[in-house]
Amino acid sequence: MGQALAKRQIHPDLVVSSPAVRAMSTAVLVGREMEYPHDKIVVEPGIYGAEVDELVDIIHHLPDSASSVLLVGHNPTITETANALSPNPIKEMPTAAVVCLRFDCEHWAEVSKVNAEFYFYDYPRNNS
Repeated sequence: MGQALAKRQIHPDLVVSSPAVRAMSTAVLVGREMEYPHDKIVVEPGIYGAEVDELVDIIHHLPDSASSVLLVGHNPTITETANALSPNPIKEMPTAAVVCLRFDCEHWAEVSKVNAEFYFYDYPRNNS
């Protein structure tokens, strides 16, 4: 999926991951393909075990200095959060799936479904 994101010219300003080993491994591997340094990955403990409202709160508190963020989390919350924010609903995201949303706002605190644009959804078997 990292290669697929790199082909789409996706280069996040910030990568934020759950501290879980599998999530961190994914963040490192995907980041490597997008030339994102693994030592710059921000570990956010609140992602692990978060409910949708808690994950949205984490998004709302992202630094405005980052205009694009890759958030690495867990199901079912990551799928539910994507659906809470996306104008296009998606089925449950399989392992390593990516949903990309764009938001028409200046601050992460303003992110909502109202200002969201669905950009793409991809997953490993879809990409092969």
